[in-house]
Amino acid sequence: MSKYDACDITNWPITAPEYGGDDGKNWVGRPELADPSEKSQWWLFKPAKYGLMTLPGSVPGARYRRRDDHVEKIVSELADLIGLPAADVEVAVRDGEEGIISRNVAPKGWDLQPGNTYLSEFDGYLNCDVNDRPRNRVGHNVTNISKLLQGKPGPPDTAVAEWEALDVFVGYLILDAWVANTDRHALNWGLLDSNGAARLAKSYDHGSSLASGASETRLRQILESGVEGWSQRALAHRFEDGKKKTLLDVAWEGLQLSSGRAKEFVDRIGSLDRASWLGVLEGIPSMSEVAYTFADELLAANRKRLCDGNKRLE
Repeated sequence: MSKYDACDITNWPITAPEYGGDDGKNWVGRPELADPSEKSQWWLFKPAKYGLMTLPGSVPGARYRRRDDHVEKIVSELADLIGLPAADVEVAVRDGEEGIISRNVAPKGWDLQPGNTYLSEFDGYLNCDVNDRPRNRVGHNVTNISKLLQGKPGPPDTAVAEWEALDVFVGYLILDAWVANTDRHALNWGLLDSNGAARLAKSYDHGSSLASGASETRLRQILESGVEGWSQRALAHRFEDGKKKTLLDVAWEGLQLSSGRAKEFVDRIGSLDRASWLGVLEGIPSMSEVAYTFADELLAANRKRLCDGNKRLE
């Protein structure tokens, strides 16, 4: 029996559709909910995704199962290991369809707005909530984010609630660098609002980490050539000029603009026993040996890069 056995949510009623993102999803709630309109009790069901192998000549090949759902659960658990606030995620199945459910990060009395909403007020910022999203996310940079978060605290009811929001956000960037999350665009992080009071929300939407879209054939190729080399090419292309910056570069930019307190998360990653993240990987239902080995080696390689970089900054 896996540690994270799937929760059957077939009988959970749909509370609302989710219009954000590229794929249609639904918010669901437990059948016993006293107040179905209470959004803090809603969970977003994200079904497993599938891709097509690419054959020579860019010819589409066989269909394969991606690992976005598994990865979203893994990263949620890894964030918990280092004390970083992230959305609660559970492995789930609905009408026989595999996936995960991610709990709404807006507590009762708070509304969530993506970073894009606030950054749109900055001069020169390119809105990314459009069908034809800009290739270069101009304006989505650490400088603007630091200005936006100035004077705001961390997520409510968390261990970092009294931290400066920027320090917590830099923690998210450090997590991204560790798990190779390449999708931290301005719709994948946000602020909470309650009667004009704003705070950073928990981190969410981590499904594009750990090379979740790569086929097992591709993962074997990366393992054969060496994960370390591949990890250095994880670019922050959801940020301004991100095609020229690694995820680690963006995390260091954040550390330099913040109070530096987020270095604690690098220290926590550095002090983790490898068995702790292996325990997370082992808990995922039906995780293949190649996906398990790749995730383990990538986490180890990126931890070394983070710790080596931290030493250079001291």
